[in-house]
Amino acid sequence: MTQLMQVDVFSAERLGGNPLAVFVDPPTLSDARCQAWAREMNLSESIFVWPEAPNRYRARIFTPTRELGFAGHPTLGAAWVLHQMGKLEGTSATQVTNAGAAQVSYEPDGKVWFQPPVRELRDLAEPADVGAALGIPTLWLEPGLPPQAAWVGVGHLAVQLQLDHVGTLNPNFARMTRLLEAHHLAGVLVWSFTAAARIHARAFAPAAGVLEDPATGSAAAALGVILTQVAGVTEPTRYVISQGVEMGRPSEVLLTVNHSGPGSVAVGGRVAPVFATEVAMDP
Repeated sequence: MTQLMQVDVFSAERLGGNPLAVFVDPPTLSDARCQAWAREMNLSESIFVWPEAPNRYRARIFTPTRELGFAGHPTLGAAWVLHQMGKLEGTSATQVTNAGAAQVSYEPDGKVWFQPPVRELRDLAEPADVGAALGIPTLWLEPGLPPQAAWVGVGHLAVQLQLDHVGTLNPNFARMTRLLEAHHLAGVLVWSFTAAARIHARAFAPAAGVLEDPATGSAAAALGVILTQVAGVTEPTRYVISQGVEMGRPSEVLLTVNHSGPGSVAVGGRVAPVFATEVAMDP
């Protein structure tokens, strides 16, 4: 039998944040079998984890339709679950996926943080194409920071709006899928400042089988890369990202940049347990 825990990530209370299924030390499964279990759970992502040492574990992450090399809320949720089970010890650990090694750490107050396995800028996107995908006039886009993609083990396009029109978006998902596939990206993060270091965001990943995501740690990490490498943020700064409100799943994603060195990026938040059980996963 395999231990299965469902948790809500980026929320201090259950029924908020982004739900996640964590399969702990399952038997060896084929790609198709992992995908079938993720489709059965029907959440934004499910993660399969195999502890290898007191401070290291291997992971595979699946949406309902595909495997991802890396994702943020599964990383935090799995690290929290393994720490709660006593399978990880100390204040930090390493998660290994096919995108590389991500570092996770724990704060005494219960927050969990990750540093992405890679931090790379990717393509700029044409404003007209972005506007068409989001169903908005290009005048809403922030001209000082054009739509920019970044890779953090998975790719996201970050789109800043001049005013907080984030809550009014009605995307054209067919056009968005074509845009994402053209740039080999998983999703789009649309965001606006609502106050100093406070951000309202929504994330969409139709190409990965997730029309809208209530809290997206990898997209927040991609935004951190863009803020440090394009927007010129050089001081240590912590941002609070509000996401998921429009879906009825309010989430709080924490993003820090430049804290452990120039250009460093870390994403954190809280995790709330929902239920735990055991499942027989063999065919």
